[in-house]
Amino acid sequence: MLFKALRAYRQESPLSWRLLVFILGFSAFAALFSSGVQLAFNYRQEVSQVDLRIQQFNYVNQAGLAAAVWNFDRYQISSRLNGLVSLPDIKYAEVTDPQGKPMIVAGVKPSVLPGKVHRLDLTYMDSTGLVTRVGQLVVIPSLTGVYERVLDYGLLIVAAQSAKTFFVSIFILYIVTQWISRPLTLLSRQIRERNIGKLDQPWSLSRPRWAGENDELNVLVSALNNMQETLRGEVAAIRHMQFALQQSEERNRALLETTHAVPWIADCRTAVFSYIGPQCAAILGIETTAWLQADFLLQRTHPDDYALLMTVWQAEETTALQHELRLRRDDGGEQWVALHGGRFEQDGVFRGYLLNIEKQKSAELALHNYQEKLEQQVRERTVQLQLRNTELTELNNRLASTQSQLLQSEKMASIGQLAAGVAHEINNPIGFVSSNVNTLSSYVMDILELLGRYEACQAQLTEQQREDIARFKQNIDFAFLRQDIDDLLAQSREGLMRVKKIVQDLREFSRLDNQDGWQQVDIHQCIDSTLSIAHNEIKYKATVSKDYGDLPEVYCQPGQINQVLLNLLVNAAQAMQVPGHIGIRTGVEGEQVWLEISDDGDGIPAEVLPRIFEPFFTTKPVGKGTGLGLSISYGIIQRHRGQIICRSEAGHGTTFRIVLPIRPELIEGA
Repeated sequence: MLFKALRAYRQESPLSWRLLVFILGFSAFAALFSSGVQLAFNYRQEVSQVDLRIQQFNYVNQAGLAAAVWNFDRYQISSRLNGLVSLPDIKYAEVTDPQGKPMIVAGVKPSVLPGKVHRLDLTYMDSTGLVTRVGQLVVIPSLTGVYERVLDYGLLIVAAQSAKTFFVSIFILYIVTQWISRPLTLLSRQIRERNIGKLDQPWSLSRPRWAGENDELNVLVSALNNMQETLRGEVAAIRHMQFALQQSEERNRALLETTHAVPWIADCRTAVFSYIGPQCAAILGIETTAWLQADFLLQRTHPDDYALLMTVWQAEETTALQHELRLRRDDGGEQWVALHGGRFEQDGVFRGYLLNIEKQKSAELALHNYQEKLEQQVRERTVQLQLRNTELTELNNRLASTQSQLLQSEKMASIGQLAAGVAHEINNPIGFVSSNVNTLSSYVMDILELLGRYEACQAQLTEQQREDIARFKQNIDFAFLRQDIDDLLAQSREGLMRVKKIVQDLREFSRLDNQDGWQQVDIHQCIDSTLSIAHNEIKYKATVSKDYGDLPEVYCQPGQINQVLLNLLVNAAQAMQVPGHIGIRTGVEGEQVWLEISDDGDGIPAEVLPRIFEPFFTTKPVGKGTGLGLSISYGIIQRHRGQIICRSEAGHGTTFRIVLPIRPELIEGA
């Protein structure tokens, strides 16, 4: 029954119903928000109480607990920890040594740690005043009790806030119904029943006697009565204006008949004129009777203009006409006419006016011819400028590419000089360190042999001396030292050999070209030295396999060949999003050698592949690449009278194949 009453109230007073829903929603939100704030405050207070208990325990027992840890008094430590876990909301405590290993624990350690674990350092001051950190007190509180207490308090708060919200909403609903909803309902009924013939009946409200006389609703009723009086006066004024408008239309019709604009009226569907101004013969050269014929537009409109005019005229969405067309005059000549009009749906007609625009069209034609002549001249000049601009753009691109390649070559030469110098400086100390390690190995072997002979003479020593020697050997782990010395020396020699190999590869990679820039080079040695230099870039991204053929030495510039190999290897490594594989193959075909560098990275899309050797073209993000690596590599191989070919498919890796002549016959242009 309650729900039926609420449904009826909702239909009768929708405004009051929405107000009630809003009040209930807002009150519920305010109650929940205040309850949440209070619960958060209580939770913080309860957690602070737990932290305070731990701090008080530490303040009282820190010195005694540190002394017990110093003396390793397990009973004293256990009793203090048991006292700690007996406190409310403390379920686990332990004492750890300085390395963090638990010594004594009390309570049950929770499987899931709470947000805050208390770690309190334990320091002990000895008789000399020296303070030593002997361990750490770890306390893990349990917030289960805190949650239960906060939940109980929260339920109480929500119940109280809900009861308060309910009674306040009922009281507000009663006030709104008596003061606002019912009077507005009565007023709305009067509005629905009011029409223009009842403007003399005043508006009224039925409200309780204790309602205010000058409140908003009474002011609204007073305003409606004032507006009704104003509306009565305006209705009378409108009727007077309609009479004046009718007279004005008659005067305007007489005025239009004497102007240069010819008024007209025509059917929206059939395009048949039902009225044309009497001045049409004098202005447009066509008699009035001709305009009123059913096929006037078909017979008199130029064929090129008729179809477009009818399409616009008969379109339902056309509300206004602004069209220029050619009409045939009674004397057989053509007349340019501007037709303007608007659709009047209530009458089903277009109404507008016609203008003679013959002179305007003649001027437009002359202007159009002159404009065509100027545009032709501009087009010819534009073509010339575009050709010149294309030539300058190509020249500028070649200049920028040449400059960038020159800078890159000079940079590589500078890096090569620096690397050669560094390799030379490292090579000298590596030499004498290697020599010293070999000498040290010989000395150590002699010392170990001497110690062996001393051990053979131990029987001649006293019992006390033999025990002292045995104790010292045990303290220094002599057996392990004797074995580890050989391993350390072997590892040192191996490390020195690796350093010498890296230095040699660095010198090979960074060698400066001889005076004429060309020399006999082992391509395999170039590949190995480049792999050593690029090892740090490749090692985390790919494994490298080599399949070398039997190659003769090639007459080339090794520094530039190294630069090409470095670009291709680094690009292959950077193309891999996950660890992959890089394969290197070499071979001979007639008077040429070839090498291939393949990877199983992302590959190159087909639409990008034709542009990879263009200067400054790159698919890398801004700041990650210059777009010059492959362009420079392509130029170097071309100068060696060779070829560089790329085969790739998106998602299936990339293979670069380099073909070089063993002995180029024409190198003066390189």
